[in-house]
Amino acid sequence: SMSSTIGVQNIAHTNGTNAMTISDGGVVVPRKQSHVLVIPQGATGYQTVSTGTFLPFNHISESLGTGSSDFSTTTYKYTAPCKGLYLISYKGVTETAADDGKWALYINGTALNQTFYSDDSRNVGASFTKILQSGDVLGISPTASSAFFRHAANLPSTSNYTYATFTLLQEIV
Repeated sequence: SMSSTIGVQNIAHTNGTNAMTISDGGVVVPRKQSHVLVIPQGATGYQTVSTGTFLPFNHISESLGTGSSDFSTTTYKYTAPCKGLYLISYKGVTETAADDGKWALYINGTALNQTFYSDDSRNVGASFTKILQSGDVLGISPTASSAFFRHAANLPSTSNYTYATFTLLQEIV
């Protein structure tokens, strides 16, 4: 059998820019990485959010790459750092089973659909993938007044029921 070894850490494009990096453990490192896990941290209890107001994810519990700078804890919105395929998830609970959770993902100010809608269940949320353009701005807002549960604790905590994640899965060029 024939075998050969090529010792390389970076693979460069013909224009001289670094096109790929391989860690000393053999992991291919993407050029761009962005991930955040966010929670609405504050006084424990249910809070109501009106249409046009974004769910107040004011605390970043974890981040990777540019994630912490891609998410604003003052506007509660995520800005896509590049064109790519993203995984977006949201999970929460309503105060009672009769309460509808009418949470939608807004992209550049427009509701994508009833992304995270719940009817006759306390569980609200979903995960899905979406192709985004560089600079697209995402936030979670209700299409009709809806409540969410927040807690004073950071993660990990079994008292937190509300979170969102925004993760770049793959850059598209």
